[in-house]
Amino acid sequence: MNAADPFVITSRERAKYGEQFKSLQPVNGVVTGAQAKGFFLQSQLPPLILGQIW
Repeated sequence: MNAADPFVITSRERAKYGEQFKSLQPVNGVVTGAQAKGFFLQSQLPPLILGQIW
């Protein structure tokens, strides 16, 4: 993470998140809501936090 810009990610982070996205088997670069929900539920974040993200 870049201290100057919290939204900048390293190339290593980009690769990691890219692999996670590919594991969801997107079709034309898109995952379904059900796929995304299942993925985010694995984070074990409280539902209130997940609701804010979603």
